[in-house]
Amino acid sequence: MNVLQALQGHLDSGGVLTGLTPVFFRWYDEDIASTAPDSVLLRPSGGGTTNELMQQPDVTIAVATMAPHLAYDACLAIRDYLIEHYTIPGVCNFEILADVTGPLLLETERNVCELNVRCWT
Repeated sequence: MNVLQALQGHLDSGGVLTGLTPVFFRWYDEDIASTAPDSVLLRPSGGGTTNELMQQPDVTIAVATMAPHLAYDACLAIRDYLIEHYTIPGVCNFEILADVTGPLLLETERNVCELNVRCWT
C-alpha cells in the first residue's frame, strides 16, 4: 500500500471523506465537470525529504464541490482529523504544512480547496 492509499484509507475510516469520491494523482475532465460528484484528489506534491531512516513525502489534498463552503468545510474537517489522528501503522506523523487554501473557482463552476500534508513514513 502506498502513502496515498494509506492516507485515503485513514481519512475514510474517520468518516471525513463521506460524500466525496476519491481520485488519485490527477483530475480528469469527468472528475471536475459541473455534473460530477464531489471529489477529493490525493496526489504527491513533490516536496519532502528522504534519508536512510525514513521518507517524508508531501501530499496535496484537494476537494472539489459545487458550493464553495462545502469544499472549504471538507478541507477543514480533513485538517482537524489529521491533527487529532496523526498516526497510523506505516505513518508515524501527518504534519500539516499549510492551512487550507481556496476556494478557487474552475471554469466548470466547481470550487476547489487545498491542503498540504507531510507524511512521515
